[in-house]
Amino acid sequence: MMNECYFMWIESDLGYNMLSASFSGLCCVCAERPVAVLTLQPNWTQIFIRETVTMRCDIQGGGDSDWKYRWYKNSQLVIPFNTRSEYRISPVYMSSSGSYTRECVNGNKFSKTSDAVKLTVSGKLI
Repeated sequence: MMNECYFMWIESDLGYNMLSASFSGLCCVCAERPVAVLTLQPNWTQIFIRETVTMRCDIQGGGDSDWKYRWYKNSQLVIPFNTRSEYRISPVYMSSSGSYTRECVNGNKFSKTSDAVKLTVSGKLI
């Protein structure tokens, strides 16, 4: 008889997100949910109109590299499935200002949503 494992993310009573397995035989895996870490380049939150900004997402504890990325601006989904770990805005405008987060998806695995990065775009001084 073949062992079958079914995995899903759950939230424990302690608030930790864990991977749980329903199993037959001897198959059980528990792990913390991977964490999406969002960084901004250049490394400051205020930039000027017509400059370029790149946001990069690294996955801590994610293992393999077949992740897809969901980008959010002000809690609204702006890019549903991107295979690149970077999001480049060039040029930026005042409307680019906002709070950006990212979630990573790999099949039925979801990372924790990244902490927000706040981007403020200012007009250039003449």
